[in-house]
Amino acid sequence: MTICPGCSADISGDARFCANCGAPVPHPVPADSETAVTVVPETEPFARRFWPQYLISSTRLLKGEFRDAAVGRDIVIGIHLSITLFLVKQALVLGVVPGAIVKPLIASSIEI
Repeated sequence: MTICPGCSADISGDARFCANCGAPVPHPVPADSETAVTVVPETEPFARRFWPQYLISSTRLLKGEFRDAAVGRDIVIGIHLSITLFLVKQALVLGVVPGAIVKPLIASSIEI
């Protein structure tokens, strides 16, 4: 039996609310159960404060204003940034950059 935190009435073990006062019944979490922590990054207030022009251009893009100058600028910046990051990744994987650690494509050795 559980005791209601609101009116101190006895509550059956499976009840979610007190039958006497209607207060929700807190159920203790077992010590052996796993709890998950969800992290939600709240980037909009940060972006709204420091980069409002990017929020404006994304809103214009969603409205269908493809010929807007801000939308075109941000699309070109995004394309160039993605190509640059792809080329940097390929250079690191292929070992073109001197001093870079080359990751093997296959984790285990193959003997012939």
